[in-house]
Order: sequence, then C-alpha cells, then structure tokens
Amino acid sequence: MITFKLGELLLRYKVSGAALARELGTERATVSRWKQGKQTPSLGSVNKVLAAIRKIGNKRQLKAHPLKISDIFELQDD
Repeated sequence: MITFKLGELLLRYKVSGAALARELGTERATVSRWKQGKQTPSLGSVNKVLAAIRKIGNKRQLKAHPLKISDIFELQDD
C-alpha cells in the first residue's frame, strides 16, 4: 500500500492544515482526511498540494530540505 505522508510534510515545512486548505480552495475536512490517511488524494491534488507547500511553506526549511518523492509517499507492506 502507498501512503501519502501529508502530516510529516506539513510539520516539516510549517504549514497548517487550515492554511493548506485555504491555498487549495478546499475544505479543511478534506485536508484532515488526507492527513489521517482516511482518503487518498488524486494525483492532480497531490501536485496541487506540493505547489501549495512550495508557495506557503517555510522558505528556510524548503531550501534546507527540498521536496523529494520519498518525502511524499511511503510504500508499506500490508
């Protein structure tokens, strides 16, 4: 199973779920479901999330730890 590691991204780049939801123009509940693993975002939504984090995330953290695919997804054994 592939896990979307949104919670870790938000913490690392100092972005709140509410700020991400505002930037994406979506409900906070949607971001919360993604963060909790209750719902998986579409590939298009993942791209929007990454763009939003690059835009509103902590610039120092983004420079020190550029986003990598391994930061976003994790393959877990069922």
